[in-house]
Amino acid sequence: GTFYLPGEAASGFYWRGINELYGTTPNEREAETAFRRSVELDPTAYFVYIQLGNIYLQRGIREQCVKAYSDALRYAPDEARIRSTLEDQVQRVLHKSLAGIAPLRDPYME
Repeated sequence: GTFYLPGEAASGFYWRGINELYGTTPNEREAETAFRRSVELDPTAYFVYIQLGNIYLQRGIREQCVKAYSDALRYAPDEARIRSTLEDQVQRVLHKSLAGIAPLRDPYME
């Protein structure tokens, strides 16, 4: 039969994106596609938005970068370290040159 398991599918797309981004032959476009599909299936996975924000940061796309990091903040757990890191990153992206901003580490990968 057919099963609708959006959480499982979202996880699969997330890990596909990680592989595309950090694998032996990185493909940022494919990673972005996988991450976007992942958050469509599970919009509460804040760490996926961090990956998207990092991609947009590297490309210099401020508006999408702010949105991705803001979405990460919206769904982040109530943990001060994670939330303050995301808040600071949103402020940096809003007010500084993107070229001088470091991408965030994905806490899920720590």
